[in-house]
Amino acid sequence: MSQSIQIYSGTGSNNICVQAWKRELKNSVDDRIYRVEEFNASFQAGLDRGNTALFVLPGGMTNEMFEPLLHVASKIQAVVGNGASLLASCAAAYLTAGNHREDIIFHPIPIESRTVSDISR
Repeated sequence: MSQSIQIYSGTGSNNICVQAWKRELKNSVDDRIYRVEEFNASFQAGLDRGNTALFVLPGGMTNEMFEPLLHVASKIQAVVGNGASLLASCAAAYLTAGNHREDIIFHPIPIESRTVSDISR
């Protein structure tokens, strides 16, 4: 069974970023092993299959992405906790970096999985 690469294409995501990630990944991975798919807050079939290798959260509008991604954060966190990778860029990287509202915690990456790169080297 092939694994999937899930790209968020829902509310707030920048379609140009989504299509660029999709094109780059389709050109870079073996399509017999990895299936590149899109997901959003209402279409999550790829998240439910349990064969996700990578989540891509692209750039977009942070304030528009927050609420829809909040609805799938627990699914993303569970899959990342089971070994999938997460790649977030631009607005999505900001969302995954920490707490943005005191009443809601959005951490799709399990706390114990976070690493800090030493860029001073």
